[in-house]
Amino acid sequence: MNLITTLPLRAVKAAIHAAAAKDIRYYLVGVLVEHCNGVLHVVGCDGHIMFVGALPGWESDTKGNWQIILPLTELKLALKALPKTADHIEIRGTPAKGCEIQIGSIAAKAVDGLFPDWRRVTPANDLPRAEEPQQINPELLIRAFDAIGEFDEVAKSKRGSHAYVHHLKGTTVVTGNCGHGYSVVMPLRDRDDAGRVKWRKPEYPADAKAA
Repeated sequence: MNLITTLPLRAVKAAIHAAAAKDIRYYLVGVLVEHCNGVLHVVGCDGHIMFVGALPGWESDTKGNWQIILPLTELKLALKALPKTADHIEIRGTPAKGCEIQIGSIAAKAVDGLFPDWRRVTPANDLPRAEEPQQINPELLIRAFDAIGEFDEVAKSKRGSHAYVHHLKGTTVVTGNCGHGYSVVMPLRDRDDAGRVKWRKPEYPADAKAA
């Protein structure tokens, strides 16, 4: 099989954090690899969280603009089969829906479906900041942090990985330091927040103030 492209494992593993494990929308149970205008993107999305990793300068052996959805089960098996020292994985075959492909050492079929338009879901940089607190599923936020920590090696320091949280109107975006990867987390909808917990700065005891 012809080589489609080679992908860094950090991008693939980051996208898996956001991919759907099980969904009737079968095209979400996988990782999108897209080559557009000379730039590779790796995307995972389950409808509630999305990760996008851009790989500028990472060459594709298949020229032109193309998309392929790597099936999640076979992709995970391929990652497990790699040597511990590996830092990339090869994708071979034809970048088209339902075609026979090779993910590392694992034979598979590309998902025969259309991945959502991830560019449309990505919020604009100039979107207004959220004025009110947003209700967010903490599990999704953890997955967003995990994806950025996996992808953004630049963001790793002696204290571990770190990230930036941007609360925008209608969505939350998590970024790292390199600027090429981000996670988008959708807030919970139609939830009653009348009992939203508020806090106040605790006061010191009178004698402690005097001291």
